Amino acid sequence: MSKKLVYDRTEGEEDIYAAWLANANERQVLEKILNKRFGEWCNPVGNNPFNIADIGCGRGSGALKMFRILDQRGIEYNYTGVEPSQIQLDQFRAQIGKDRNKTLICSKLEDFNPRKHFDLTFAVHPLYYVESMSEALSKMLALSDKTLIVHHGIRGINEVHQRFRKYVKKGPNIISTHEDVARALEELGVRYSLEVYPTKTNISSCKDSTSKKGRSLIKFFLEQPRLSEKVIREVSGYFAAMKSDYLTHDLGLIITK
Repeated sequence: MSKKLVYDRTEGEEDIYAAWLANANERQVLEKILNKRFGEWCNPVGNNPFNIADIGCGRGSGALKMFRILDQRGIEYNYTGVEPSQIQLDQFRAQIGKDRNKTLICSKLEDFNPRKHFDLTFAVHPLYYVESMSEALSKMLALSDKTLIVHHGIRGINEVHQRFRKYVKKGPNIISTHEDVARALEELGVRYSLEVYPTKTNISSCKDSTSKKGRSLIKFFLEQPRLSEKVIREVSGYFAAMKSDYLTHDLGLIITK
């Protein structure tokens, strides 16, 4: 996870991840789900703050939704965001400012060894970048009483991955779905609930290989900050052949019991 990811952006580079956030409603759908299923993942004990460990927090796009839900309910909480990319953590910190209840740590999951136990491990799309899903899940499960995991479903980005496997960034779990996560949990003997929710991504710009927005989205889909013109045109042609301007992308949400 220490290598530069498609989510990173240095000065002068295009913000590929921003193209996804601007054209996908996944984070908005996630907020609605977290709100609706609040009692399943948040159960503060007494007057103690609710302690959250967010693994692979990135620039905080998922955490900010959770903060809003907790704040609206008047829930006191302590948050620890763990992310190997300092670039993303700097972007996250710029959004939340100084807050003694929000700690951001630059670390890989395997190197994260907190002294306290958490109430919830929050993991929105970090498992594509681990070497062993079972080992990563074991570490995450040991951090807290309950774990909430978001992972790609069958439809959407996974379909793009399957169609263009040879171009997708190499990695043991980058091409994976919630089924792989569920299988690993079952092998570990962990009980869980799994629900799949449809989200929408506007891919109209991807149909034009010269569109800056479309090129950024294509790079995001393939997890590749740099792609050749040949590959971009090929993937753009795939999207151009679609009748709809929207890609249905499934969000798999897993809550351990």
